[in-house]
Amino acid sequence: MLGIFLWKACHNWIPTMCNLAGRGIQAEKDLVFMCVVLWRIWFWRNQIVHSSLPYRIEEVVGWASDYIGEFRKTNGLDVCISRIAEPDAGSFVKWSLPAEGCYKINYDAAIWDASQLVGVGTIVRDSCGRVMVSTLYYVEDCCLLF
Repeated sequence: MLGIFLWKACHNWIPTMCNLAGRGIQAEKDLVFMCVVLWRIWFWRNQIVHSSLPYRIEEVVGWASDYIGEFRKTNGLDVCISRIAEPDAGSFVKWSLPAEGCYKINYDAAIWDASQLVGVGTIVRDSCGRVMVSTLYYVEDCCLLF
């Protein structure tokens, strides 16, 4: 089941890896944690669609941490994954130029619950900060799970 989910999630792997690298997620433990979180979200999505069971997003991260910890303990792996702490309300990361010869892809999304509309925007900049490509698109009639 996890393998099928990961295949579906990674079928479009080049953009996925670009997005992860852009977010600073490169360590194996981060990738494992994200895979388990996404797998759990997919599981709950299926529960909602097929069984109409209630869903609480707050439970996903804790469950994923516990699941990975138990897996590593059971298999004798000496790697610790601790629960993710809430970010400091006063901290923020300022945008910076990509390295010379590289491009930076930024994206954002907005959700309008009432109209079941999702808007997604992306922008690609070069190492001088020049806009190379930008897109904006809307997805109508989305099934909003959160």
